Amino acid sequence: MAIIDEVLSGIVAQIEPYATAADLVRKRGGIVRGVAWAEISGRGRDGTWYELRLHRRYRTGLLQSGLLAYRPLADGGRTEVIGELGSIRDDGAPANEKQIIWYAQAWLCKVAQANARYLAAQRP
Repeated sequence: MAIIDEVLSGIVAQIEPYATAADLVRKRGGIVRGVAWAEISGRGRDGTWYELRLHRRYRTGLLQSGLLAYRPLADGGRTEVIGELGSIRDDGAPANEKQIIWYAQAWLCKVAQANARYLAAQRP
């Protein structure tokens, strides 16, 4: 599914290089019940499934984002919140979008670093 919302599409375009570096290469999005959503997801080197979710709520005028990590069953099978940012006012101010972009980039850098540490630990 394509990312339909212009604001979320712009945010995804800004963080896409960081997502690719973190092995999150699957993109999708849509609109459901007055909420536009976008998701970038992928599997980390250690088998963890990561999902970066973005929401834009039209009725309340809020932007929300978060990065979840679904650990493999061999590693406990738990879900962890890597980062969460909610209730950013969607009033068209570029600073609000930049705040989400900055946090998302920081979260994705954590994932990329975890992937690098895992690869380094696997080397003999």
